[in-house]
Amino acid sequence: MISTSKTSKGSSSSRTGLDQETKYSVLPWPAHSPDLSPIENLWADMKKRLEVNHQEIPKAQLWEVVDNEWEKTSKEYCKKLFASMPDMLAAVIKSMPGYTRC
Repeated sequence: MISTSKTSKGSSSSRTGLDQETKYSVLPWPAHSPDLSPIENLWADMKKRLEVNHQEIPKAQLWEVVDNEWEKTSKEYCKKLFASMPDMLAAVIKSMPGYTRC
């Protein structure tokens, strides 16, 4: 899939040629859409856990605390995020041209 967004990397002329090739599905929204990025949900979860479990983190311990919270992220949670992608894509298509809060 290729984005036609002006904010995506690459020039519009490079995308023009791709639009004419039938083997590519061209998406009408930015490639960096948070609605279609499981990592954005993962970062939001991580931020929430840090805020709940660690109100004030000394700068010297920040990396260690973040690393410890990252290690607590289950594989099942990550699999759930990726499994949700078909529903997320359907919600984005249904909400076009607006936004979705899935």
